Amino acid sequence: MAQTTTGPAPGFTDIGTKTAQFKHPLFLSFAKTWEKLSHVREGIGGFMDGTYLEPHPREWVDHKAENPSVPTKKLKERRRLARYENFAATIIDQMKAALFREQPTRVLGKYEGQEDREQAGIEAWWQDVDGNGTHIDDFVPFAWDPAATLGHVVIYMDRQGAPGATGTTAAENPPPILRAYTPLDVADWLTDDQGNLTAVKLLEIAPRLGFKELPSLSAKYRYRIVDETDWKLYDHQGKQIDGGPHMMGTLPIVVLYCKRRPLIQHIGQSILHDPQLFIDLYNLDSELRELLRKQTFSILNIPLGTGPDAMDVEKAKALLQQEVSTEGVIFSGPAAGFITADAANVAAYQEERSQLLRMIYRLAGVTWESDSKDAEAEGSLKLKREDTNQRLSNFADELEKADIALCQLWYRAQYGERWETEYESDQVLIQYPQNFDVTPFDVVLEQAQAAMSLGFPPEVLKAIRKRLLPKFLPDTGPNELKELTKAIENMEDDVTPQESGRANLEAIVRGEKKPTKEAA
Repeated sequence: MAQTTTGPAPGFTDIGTKTAQFKHPLFLSFAKTWEKLSHVREGIGGFMDGTYLEPHPREWVDHKAENPSVPTKKLKERRRLARYENFAATIIDQMKAALFREQPTRVLGKYEGQEDREQAGIEAWWQDVDGNGTHIDDFVPFAWDPAATLGHVVIYMDRQGAPGATGTTAAENPPPILRAYTPLDVADWLTDDQGNLTAVKLLEIAPRLGFKELPSLSAKYRYRIVDETDWKLYDHQGKQIDGGPHMMGTLPIVVLYCKRRPLIQHIGQSILHDPQLFIDLYNLDSELRELLRKQTFSILNIPLGTGPDAMDVEKAKALLQQEVSTEGVIFSGPAAGFITADAANVAAYQEERSQLLRMIYRLAGVTWESDSKDAEAEGSLKLKREDTNQRLSNFADELEKADIALCQLWYRAQYGERWETEYESDQVLIQYPQNFDVTPFDVVLEQAQAAMSLGFPPEVLKAIRKRLLPKFLPDTGPNELKELTKAIENMEDDVTPQESGRANLEAIVRGEKKPTKEAA
């Protein structure tokens, strides 16, 4: 399925240009927003060429026209000097780092305790899920990034190898591989009466056949339609160029959501929310810089006087040698002085910028730097930490659902109708972390020390130590962390405060130890 044939094949049916290029109404409604969100995440599009700047009417040469299009020299310069501070990338990277700090658990209960055995079935596939040697622990974070940016991604389980393989066993079929598609690549879809997906139409850029075929800015698409039984590939004119049964018994599609929308099915909610927030911030930065430049490059006002004693402009220019450093010069009647932009405007812009940036971070559930510096109730900070923990836990739930669905698709691809029997026999367990505690380390340490002095049973104290281990050693790898956890489990039981006090008292009675002031 990864390859395409060059000529028609028996049974192929063309669908025509109109059907091939038709797009779902929801796709058309969200496409502009998705495009802007992708620009926000990568700093491309209007951020790269400056067209996301909102010009003042006087920044158009043809500003009297209904749709002005000729920028002034000033607007061109402002676009050239504009910079985009990619806070969106920082927000998503922070969330992704917290979400995938601990790897999920993927085990087969059938082989519990058999650590030296060779990897079996699904475990071997987890080592390479896309045909390019990508481990599933690397593929999932890679797919989650665009899901966090745009709201969701569609993961398609394909088969790598020659088209037409229709066997029903692992030996007869090519191994399944995963392909991720952003919402901008899913042009249309069908659902049943319950709203479940039954077919999707995926957009793919048609590959160049060689270097003689020059790339074009308007690259041609091909369309891959996948339903519950077959896959079909069409060119941009709707002519079928490949296809066949996928032998998976269901639609081989899994939607990985960042967050589901409550009212719209199959469309996820982005972490970044409205891309206009970032476009507004981009404009504020540009306008603030413009104000600062006006303050830096002030204008010198030279009095010419009034009446018969007024100085001639040309004579004044000659006296000034026609240039005064970097300052511009104007001539007028009042006294000389520098004309600068109002500093209050700069302060107002800076305050507006700070408020907007804080709003962006709070909508994303990430603590803004100044929040921890400002005077704020401890209870409020604790609620924010709990909110972040809950958000990450919800993201992990969606990841776990998608991961399990992909696993079940693999069993369908490998075992056909008996996939459920094999799945249950292997006792597959996939579990993502549910606790993403962001409590400051000093607070955690203080709580742990208090717990140690409360006389908890040894099992509780060991559980506390295992919980604290990743915080003490945040860069520890999963294998090393596993060994350290085993060491904690195998260590001798702690002596409780009561047992310690009883031992000290007995030692004093025997004369082996002198009593302290506290004991006396």
